[in-house]
Amino acid sequence: MNVAQAERFAAPCPDGGGAGACQSCREMCSRGYPGRFTPDEASRAIDAGLASRMMLLRYGKTTMLRPAIIGWEGLSMDEGNLARGQCVFLGAAGGCELHAAGPKPLECRVASCSSMRDATVRRADGAYHGAVDAIERAWRGRAGRAVVDRWLREQTS
Repeated sequence: MNVAQAERFAAPCPDGGGAGACQSCREMCSRGYPGRFTPDEASRAIDAGLASRMMLLRYGKTTMLRPAIIGWEGLSMDEGNLARGQCVFLGAAGGCELHAAGPKPLECRVASCSSMRDATVRRADGAYHGAVDAIERAWRGRAGRAVVDRWLREQTS
């Protein structure tokens, strides 16, 4: 599966995904790992002035960008120090600031929540793992490296 194919499985939370996200979705955003952007989504987030609210993730052979965990804004994390925490884009009311306004990460858009019907969860779970693989492959390419370099320049300017 590539990123374009994974996009087909992006499905909103049945409760709305934004300010009306279900409890399961809010918990993923508040106690887990923020979803990973694709290189294109990260580039659009940088264009939107959100670079300071992102973080660098080094995982295996892949270096990628994701929304930051609170306290990790502008910093780097690698698989040796993976931390869980609240996504900086989880609003005070429990909704995602990126849901309606911007480049919500593909990983977030394909993550399943417990309020979905069983058949949808099975389909979404397979799509989730395929999307994660596609996201990681996209970051290993030339375009992914260019977005990381751009973000690093933004952090030093």
